[in-house]
Amino acid sequence: MYTSASLGFSAIAIAAGLAGASFAANLVEPGGTAAATHQATFAQDEFGWQLFFYVNQQARLDKAGVPDDSKTSFAQYDPDKPVVWETWALATGGELVFAGVGDASEVFKSPATKPVAWDELMRPEQQKVLAPSLKSSPLITLQPGALRNLPAGTLQAELTPDPGIAGMDETRMNRVTYETIRDKGLYSLEGLDRAYAAAEATGDPMVVDFEQAAKEVKARWVRIDQPNECNPDGADLNAAKRRYHWRTLTSTDAAGQPEVQTWGLVSLHIITKDLPNWFWVDFGHIDCVDVPPGKGEPVAPVDTTTRGPNAASGENGVRNETRGTKWENYVMHGTQVAFTDALGKETILSNPVIEQQNQNSSCITCHARAAIAPQSSNLQPGPSIPGLVGKTSSISPGVSFADVGVPDPVFEAGDQRYRQIDFLWSIPFRAYSETEN
Repeated sequence: MYTSASLGFSAIAIAAGLAGASFAANLVEPGGTAAATHQATFAQDEFGWQLFFYVNQQARLDKAGVPDDSKTSFAQYDPDKPVVWETWALATGGELVFAGVGDASEVFKSPATKPVAWDELMRPEQQKVLAPSLKSSPLITLQPGALRNLPAGTLQAELTPDPGIAGMDETRMNRVTYETIRDKGLYSLEGLDRAYAAAEATGDPMVVDFEQAAKEVKARWVRIDQPNECNPDGADLNAAKRRYHWRTLTSTDAAGQPEVQTWGLVSLHIITKDLPNWFWVDFGHIDCVDVPPGKGEPVAPVDTTTRGPNAASGENGVRNETRGTKWENYVMHGTQVAFTDALGKETILSNPVIEQQNQNSSCITCHARAAIAPQSSNLQPGPSIPGLVGKTSSISPGVSFADVGVPDPVFEAGDQRYRQIDFLWSIPFRAYSETEN
């Protein structure tokens, strides 16, 4: 099995000729090497698939982020068991304190405390946690300070998903990303203040610069045991289980009784720091390619490895390696490595489920605006919202999730200078204070 850790450009051509060949388990995480950077630059779609293959292998149940070496191929998996990315450190979960669910995040706790060492992360995985998406909330488009003036209870209402469109998100970090946040103290608002001061002292516009092997994933799940936005007519659960990567969780029904729910993976966004502005790739389930349109026309999937007359690794969006498995129902929506293409045209990458509000959006442009300012600069009088002290420092001036192309270079508001936090919104959105719960 070839891996992107050892895959050069010449090997890509060889791999293309192996379409349909047996696909052995890849036990080496792609990325973090010169070869990976080369592939991410010159064979973007292939690199995206290599990431997909690795993170979606069956995971070991006793260690975080390790493939199950008893599986001899990517196509071997057990039902309702985690894949590799699901055993990475859970970043989401903290915002659920507003809904009374408790703090499930392994990275951002309330009050903020230093995360445990990577090898101490508890596995097998605890109960599957599916958190409401902050991106789906209109609150995040507000300017600095605005959140602190909301009436008490507003945030809880906004973070409670509508059962009719209940999409749930899960964001996780690989070991390199996790340990950087842990070791540099970026898991708390006070730690972010200290990192900001250090960057200001040296004139560095970046608060943190992650290592090349850093990765993060964002997944969207929908219930497949009831009608959902991707399948409004409902589906036979047994049939759906054959077509989805699925997990069960126990919730509570309207009567307060335990209820076992089945959720299917519909979107998977993977980013890696193998390029200076990160490498971005998005995948989704075929049922969700044509979800009800939001703002803008849906963007057609782009994948040179499986689409078009020269596709050598599949057809109609289906990779040869996935045929006959649940993964054949997942297609690549596209990759992104720059704000504009060689002709200066703005690049677009969006997910038809996660970005329903604006399907002509740009991941890289939006995330370039992820920045922080000292938390004290944004504290304004207003009702106290538990867990939100200083969290408005995450929203840099002029940020809009509809922006595409080269981002506005201005990171100043009044006398305050915002500093970039290396494209990761998850840090400023989810960090809590060390002293307030």
